[in-house]
Amino acid sequence: MHRLIGILLVILGCSGLGIWYRERLLSRIRHLRTLEIILDMFASEVSFGRTTMPECCLKISFSVPEPYKECLRGIFEEAEGDSGRDFMEVFAQRSRAALNKLPMEDSDLENFLLFTGHGGLQDREMQLRLLKESRERIGQTVLLQEKEFARKGGLVTGLGVLGGLLLSVILV
Repeated sequence: MHRLIGILLVILGCSGLGIWYRERLLSRIRHLRTLEIILDMFASEVSFGRTTMPECCLKISFSVPEPYKECLRGIFEEAEGDSGRDFMEVFAQRSRAALNKLPMEDSDLENFLLFTGHGGLQDREMQLRLLKESRERIGQTVLLQEKEFARKGGLVTGLGVLGGLLLSVILV
């Protein structure tokens, strides 16, 4: 009886690992799509709303889920306070701190923060160009990740189950 329970636990554990990896791939895609939406909102606010970047953060924070909401509000509060720091520096630092906890790669974060690396952004046209370039890069990453998920999504779950079965056979 104990052996049967052990076999079942090994199979369930390996299956769970495959499902976890599959969900991690999906989660990355979801977060990248959210970043695309945030960049679209920034571009819209800058071009049509004629809003400053800190004000954009506050407006956008009402429309996005956590952890983005908290991050954007924190950026607004620090940028509007008397910290003496440049907005782009504040944006990059706070975004890195919040987004490093998510299942994304460093390149995803760098693509999102592309527009912050050109400090001082004097005019709206330059801001819009850089926001659109960030959006395009993230969009390309989403397409690549969706293709990878289509290829690997079912495979990793199946490998988890099969790995559990194989381990069970070896252990018995």
